Amino acid sequence: MRLMHRRPSPAMVVATLAFFVALGDGAWAVARLPANSVGTKQLKKAAVTTPKLANGAVTGAKVASQTLTGTQINASTLGKVQSATHADNSDRFDHWATTYFLGHTLTVAASKTVNPGSHKDYILCPSGYEVTGGGAYASGSVSMLDSTPAVNGVPLANGEGDPANSWLTTVNNQTGAPVLVQWEAVCVKSGPGYRY
Repeated sequence: MRLMHRRPSPAMVVATLAFFVALGDGAWAVARLPANSVGTKQLKKAAVTTPKLANGAVTGAKVASQTLTGTQINASTLGKVQSATHADNSDRFDHWATTYFLGHTLTVAASKTVNPGSHKDYILCPSGYEVTGGGAYASGSVSMLDSTPAVNGVPLANGEGDPANSWLTTVNNQTGAPVLVQWEAVCVKSGPGYRY
């Protein structure tokens, strides 16, 4: 049996040539893609996934606001937040009132239920503030026995020593039943130009 040898048609020659040129150009484009030439327009939706990101590729400046939760943040890397003053007092109090700001002065308040008898506690000012006043308040037969500036809850000796950063108050609950008492400290910004 003899095979017939036919010449390819001009259309077949052009199609084959176009096929190999297309292959060659595609390979050339992949091999010679300029740096930083692929951007948002060239990426398909959901093409970039977590495993494809290099370690350290996303910094805090590139994270959208309100997108991280507490479980995604290493708390030990954070400094103390000034507006979270209640954290210093939270193990001693049940409820927090609002911290009121007025210029360079603020009032920090917290409350807890006290049983009948005498109770002593203090409110700590935030870092960078000194205490200028304070006290405790309740309804009914609750009296204030003592109210004084203190350093970390320890009364100042004769009003001298480190700048007071807390207000220590002793109350006496004479109602015969548990009562909600609110402790307060008035704090002012410390440092040059902020002295009271």
